[in-house]
Amino acid sequence: MLANLFILFLLQISILILLNKFAYKLDFLDHPNKRKTHMQPTPYIGGLTISISYLFITYLINIESFFINLIIFYGILISLVGIIDDKFDINPISKLILQSIPVCILISKGLYLNDIGEYEIIGKIYLGNYNLIFTFLCSLLIINAFNYLDGVDGLLSSLFINICSSFMILCYLFDELYMSQLFIYFIFPVFIFFLFNISFLKLPKIFLGDSGSTLLGFLTGFLMIFLYSKLNIDPSVLIWPVGLIIYDFLSTNILRILKKKNIFSSGTDHIHHQISKKFNLNVFKLNLLINILNYLITLLGIVIYFSLGSFFSLVGFILLFFLYLYYKLYLVNKISS
Repeated sequence: MLANLFILFLLQISILILLNKFAYKLDFLDHPNKRKTHMQPTPYIGGLTISISYLFITYLINIESFFINLIIFYGILISLVGIIDDKFDINPISKLILQSIPVCILISKGLYLNDIGEYEIIGKIYLGNYNLIFTFLCSLLIINAFNYLDGVDGLLSSLFINICSSFMILCYLFDELYMSQLFIYFIFPVFIFFLFNISFLKLPKIFLGDSGSTLLGFLTGFLMIFLYSKLNIDPSVLIWPVGLIIYDFLSTNILRILKKKNIFSSGTDHIHHQISKKFNLNVFKLNLLINILNYLITLLGIVIYFSLGSFFSLVGFILLFFLYLYYKLYLVNKISS
């Protein structure tokens, strides 16, 4: 594995440096404006480089699962949709339609949910005839939830690493050792990008772009579906590592609807913006705080699941959302007052 990771490291560094130069020539740049904090035009090729690295991984190692290979392949396709959005800034409806194409194709290949788990008190919750539409809507939700949270250097990539490391632990706890090791390959290219994104050791700054945020959301969503539908890892514990991202997406849209604001509009009403405003944190401290918060949410879920069972894990997840919604409403009122 170390030899493969070293080869992957050299490959991605080379791709990042090469595409960084081409981005300036092709004006594939995120230009500063009044809504953005960066001061210089910055390439948004992070998603593209991660996609290439994942594609190379399928050739570098022999991935045993047919579905994992499919997830990577169609993840690259949704990353291309993000590239189109990065370059031409397409409207939200067109973007959703384009995102739906790889999602529908992957569902048609057999990667979907027939139920959402079995619980001690209520039994198994079957989806029946709504299984495909439920899988479709959940996939789009998590893809765009990731896209919502992208806006601070290093935040989304570090959260993806955070989530995948939690999935890796869960695979180990459920005796899926091969899948646990495979998550290292999902983490590694994103970690390399993360170093560029935060300009570690003065590396050239590169942004993730919509191509990267939607890619990471797509991978996360379908990996969760795979872990339950194919490996039978309980969904009531799988949902906790993505809790913060889902909570923020849902609460942000709920508050926008209550205030009669366009849910598709850009804004500074996400949790990282609100925490940064209230506590005046720099990027490093903000990243650290949100990642610690996400790990604590995950740890809470694991403890509830293994001590009380799947029913209380699901109930706890829902109750924590309402607590999160209440706190976010408090932050909004505090900042605006």
